[in-house]
Amino acid sequence: MPSIFVSHSRHDEDIRTFFDKAFAGAAVKAIRLEFEEFAVSPSIYVMEQVRLADAVFHSFGPKYYP
Repeated sequence: MPSIFVSHSRHDEDIRTFFDKAFAGAAVKAIRLEFEEFAVSPSIYVMEQVRLADAVFHSFGPKYYP
């Protein structure tokens, strides 16, 4: 199954809801890592997930910037 790494702020609930609905019936796996606990450095784990994904989508939502 193809996968898409989705990057966004954990505070943009409306964007998370949009992606949940968009991928609900799709034959694609959405990879989101917003709340995970990491055993290794988060940057190493995230980069590995990006490398393995078939596509990457980054959303600059209203809560992306502090």
